[in-house]
Amino acid sequence: MRVSSAVARVKGISMRQHLAFMQSAIRAGEDGALALAHKAGVYSHDSVKDRVDAQLRVLEALPASLKAEVRGVDEFVDSRRRAAQACATYCGNTPASTRSLLSASEGLGGFSGGAQSVADDIVASGHRFIDQQRDAVVRARDAPAGPGRLVGHAIEALTETLVSLDVSSGHLARQWAAVTRAVATHASERESASADGQSLKERLEAGTVVGWYSLEELAQVAAEDASAFCAEKYGAAPQVRVRVPGEKGHFEEWRPDPDRQTRNVLTPCGAASAVVALAHTEYALIEVLKNSMGAHVRRFGALDVDDDELPSITIDVSAHGAQAGWRVTDHGGGCAHPGAALDMFSSASAKRAPCADDAPTSASGGRAASAPEGEDWRYSRSFGAAFSGFGMGLCRSNWYLRLMGGPGISLLSLPGHGCVAAATFPRHGNVEDIVAIRAAAGKADTAIAAWAAARARPHSLLLAPWRGAWH
Repeated sequence: MRVSSAVARVKGISMRQHLAFMQSAIRAGEDGALALAHKAGVYSHDSVKDRVDAQLRVLEALPASLKAEVRGVDEFVDSRRRAAQACATYCGNTPASTRSLLSASEGLGGFSGGAQSVADDIVASGHRFIDQQRDAVVRARDAPAGPGRLVGHAIEALTETLVSLDVSSGHLARQWAAVTRAVATHASERESASADGQSLKERLEAGTVVGWYSLEELAQVAAEDASAFCAEKYGAAPQVRVRVPGEKGHFEEWRPDPDRQTRNVLTPCGAASAVVALAHTEYALIEVLKNSMGAHVRRFGALDVDDDELPSITIDVSAHGAQAGWRVTDHGGGCAHPGAALDMFSSASAKRAPCADDAPTSASGGRAASAPEGEDWRYSRSFGAAFSGFGMGLCRSNWYLRLMGGPGISLLSLPGHGCVAAATFPRHGNVEDIVAIRAAAGKADTAIAAWAAARARPHSLLLAPWRGAWH
């Protein structure tokens, strides 16, 4: 069985379906929404189980000799079987009360703050699985052409397929559990006469992770978070400007509306609005901004990076017709090989170290102070998480944006002048996530076939055509 055949039975889910359910719950009224919430619970558990079962089928489809090369398979399989069992148990029972429905939503999406939820277990075990594949993939990059290198490419492609299913599962679990929780909580408080005045619509909008969002507001929040992180590590952050299309088609700087208090996620809002998975889109923007800010610090120096006279980072957002998207432009040093920046494990072997001619300098030309021996060279303080790590931020962002229906992140690098990172996606969220999952499975089939052929004929030169198909 091929990997693509193993995921063929997975049912596609679109973000438009999430919105349709929320709108149906509101139209159904207070009592009808509770029945819909139970249906949503069954639907979400069944959808997660569908994707978990696909992951198990993918691993069963692997040739035994390749499976032996993949680390952590048994642990990964056990975690998926636990998730499948939890989902099957829920789907086989009918919650007897709003309290039991509320408990079920916490078990799926992880809102209780207590025991690990199904979604948490899926995500945590998926991260461990990625980490366990690093060594094999990195070793393959240094291996000569042939089976030794191709086995690493096959593991890399296999991991992308499994993680794409993971992202989809976690996204589904948390979204539908949030909706179910909002409805059940509202009904429970009505029963106990302790309602806080929030309408069902307000609760749904507060709990959802998919909806119509203002891209300019989202970009502003991402810029503030990334700037705060950069300032914590370097002492300062470059200026970031959010821009929207103006009347004549040129991008103009956007200013927040001080009178705007809430975001309506059930209907379009803002000049540039789109149906997006909020957490996914914000994560991708923050990761791109972290790379851009790091490039500015390396080029202009931490002491002067926030100088008004230096070029700023711009985030252009737009939404028109069927398409929406964003574009981040920086003025750092660029990268010599832009394709490598999106490679899944491109910097998995070690944290990046500065080149001799790439050490940070101040805008006045002086060398920035180097970090004391034993401390990370990239930032001035040693507390908290590192500002840049193992190169997984961009690739994970790529997966997220592909599952939203777009082609992922495109990167244009102008060495010595900066980079432009851009992403587009369907504005109305009407593309199923299975499109991206099947695309990843197709690449896995190509990689595994190339490895098998090279293993059968060690002296054949199959690397070049496979790399052409991959890139």
